[in-house]
Amino acid sequence: GVVLTETTIRQSPFNIEGTPVAYRARKSIQYGDSIDKVVEYLGTKNNGLYTNEWLIADARTNEIAMYELGTYKTRLYRSSKNDWFGGTEGFYWGDNNTKDLQVRLELQPDPKGSPAHVPYVASERDLMWQNLYEKYRGQIDEHFAFNAFHTAPLVTATSMDAKVVTAEMARNQMVWASFGKPNQREWVPTERQKAEFENDGIYAGGYRLFSAMFKPDLSHVTAEPPAAPQEAPVARPGRRGAADTNKYWSGWILPATPDDTWLSAGTAAYYQALQADTDNQLARFRAGFHSASLGDNNEMHRFEQASYKGALLVHALRQDMGDDKFFALMKSFFAANTAKAVTAAQFREAAGAKEQPLFDKWLSAQGLPDDKGGPIYVAGDLHRMSSRLKHTMIVYGTVEEAGANRYAAEQLQLHMLDWYEEQVPVRKDFGVTDADLRAHDVVFIGRPATNSALAAWKDKLSLHYDEGVFTINGKDHGSEKESLAFAATNPLDQKHLVLVLAGNSPLETVRLASVPFGNTQYAIFTTGKKTASGF
Repeated sequence: GVVLTETTIRQSPFNIEGTPVAYRARKSIQYGDSIDKVVEYLGTKNNGLYTNEWLIADARTNEIAMYELGTYKTRLYRSSKNDWFGGTEGFYWGDNNTKDLQVRLELQPDPKGSPAHVPYVASERDLMWQNLYEKYRGQIDEHFAFNAFHTAPLVTATSMDAKVVTAEMARNQMVWASFGKPNQREWVPTERQKAEFENDGIYAGGYRLFSAMFKPDLSHVTAEPPAAPQEAPVARPGRRGAADTNKYWSGWILPATPDDTWLSAGTAAYYQALQADTDNQLARFRAGFHSASLGDNNEMHRFEQASYKGALLVHALRQDMGDDKFFALMKSFFAANTAKAVTAAQFREAAGAKEQPLFDKWLSAQGLPDDKGGPIYVAGDLHRMSSRLKHTMIVYGTVEEAGANRYAAEQLQLHMLDWYEEQVPVRKDFGVTDADLRAHDVVFIGRPATNSALAAWKDKLSLHYDEGVFTINGKDHGSEKESLAFAATNPLDQKHLVLVLAGNSPLETVRLASVPFGNTQYAIFTTGKKTASGF
């Protein structure tokens, strides 16, 4: 039931015979079962370094105290003695400004030093505390504290956290705590500060209720993402190391007519897919075909459909022929026709009679043969097609971590403006309607637990995100250093995409605002660096 906190005051003399403040503070809060005991432990063998004004409370006796602890001079104010400073009965405050004259004199040891006005003079923060006291006198509770810590100048550029506790909470070993500025503003370091402190910024996560009594079952959550195993090179069909590069073909061809575009574009796209993660590239082709089919019937979308479908046709041909025959065909055909205008009929003839039913199946179908659906969009579509930004909206979460989510949304908006000269609107989760969402590509900032609009769509998007743990392909990701970029289809209009940018912590959500997402349905990041991606 004992509460202890402090603000620093000006440094008093050093006592070499004393013990450090960390030792005395820990001992006083662990063993100090009353205000008297706390004061005793704090003051015994005090070395004076890191001079503090301590605020103390005992929830069992309902007593509060303020203890100014210099090295040799001290001053203890106690509510039980009706001892108040500045006429604020029932209220003590601290803000780095020493109140007692004798303690202040200890801080001013040289009488022959520079002239100074030594006695206490109220600062702006002192005046604000007193103003708030007068305004809310008789109504001072946890909401008063939340409001105070949201008010300048009590919250400043260097306010990096906040704690709020009531007597009832103290009796139950509970406390409200916020990491990051309590007014939900961010601290962004300069380049020098980044280098000096190795700090990427502090982004407001909002208040959380901490309890020493409750022990949640976190056995299913991995505290840190496992290190990536050092695997041997993957033996992909057609890419089995340097010895197999002769299976690839070289050269380029021209389409003889617009109907032959699929051959030149599709074979080129498939060749590029062989250089990377082929399975993900094939999934990308399927998604790209679907999204292009939903787009306006323009030249760009028609080309995309031909290219993606052509690449998938060539892959189907390879599967049907087998690697040896397929790569032999590609090498001989391109060797004979490099830089020439060719028709699809020439390629079909070179493939042989056995493969003609496969060509008929693919080229006669309006869509993709045996299409099982799947993702329509990839996470990088917004960056790939800036034209989508004209009907894009960023929606950030305010349920929790509102400050960090807002900042990430504004940073993404700024990046989009810098990159594409397009001002994308930013909206709060509770302020968007179905009509708004239906008419836009939507970028959700913050995980479902923090974003009410995303939470309403979570199941429709097949997004598996439970509090601070997301699940991809059956694997849980619960580290606070991880984040997720996830693309899906707008459930109100499939012509629009949804992009979820969510971190397991405020900092990781912010980091997502400035990273490339790539051409996969999802990308997983650890401390802002991509560690996995796929469909």
